[in-house]
Amino acid sequence: MARPSAAKQGLGLAGWLLASFAAAGMGGLASVNAAGFYGDLVRPPWAPPAWLFGPVWSVLFLLMAALFRSPLDSAMCVLALPLATVGGVAALQLLNLVSFQPLDLLTMIGFIILLGLVVNNAILLVHQARSAERGGMGRREAVEQALQTRLRPIFMTTLTSIFGMLPLVLLPGAG
Repeated sequence: MARPSAAKQGLGLAGWLLASFAAAGMGGLASVNAAGFYGDLVRPPWAPPAWLFGPVWSVLFLLMAALFRSPLDSAMCVLALPLATVGGVAALQLLNLVSFQPLDLLTMIGFIILLGLVVNNAILLVHQARSAERGGMGRREAVEQALQTRLRPIFMTTLTSIFGMLPLVLLPGAG
C-alpha cells in the first residue's frame, strides 16, 4: 500500500496510521482531513520540550528550599504554580467567550508574569508567617498576622500588573 499524503504533511506516525486506516477503506467509519503548512502541523522550534518542565520545577524547588532553609516552605510556594496555571487557563477560556484571545507569544508572556506574581506573593506570605512564628507566635496567629500585613501590598502589585496588561488583553493584535 502506498503511503498516504499525511506523512508528507508532517503528521508523523499517528497521522500516517490514521490515514492508512482511512485509505484501507474503513467503510466510511473513519476519515482523515489534514491540511495546512508543515510549520503549522508540527511543534514550533522555539517551544521547549515537555520533559524540560520536571527539571525546571526541581531546580526552582531546590533553589527556594536553599533560600528558605526548609523544603516544606519551598513546597508551599511551588504548589501555588499549578493553581495559578489552572486559574490562568480558566480566565483565558472565559475571555474567549467574549473576544478571541489566541495563545500567542504575548499570552505566554502573560502566563509567565502571572506565575512569577503568584510565586512572589506566596514567598511574601510564607516568609512573613515564618518570621512571626520565630518571634513566638502560634502558627494560626502567624498566618493571620502575615495576611494582615502583606495582603495590601499583594493586592497593590496584583492590581498594578492587571491594569498594566489590560490593554494587551482587551485589544489583542499588532501594536
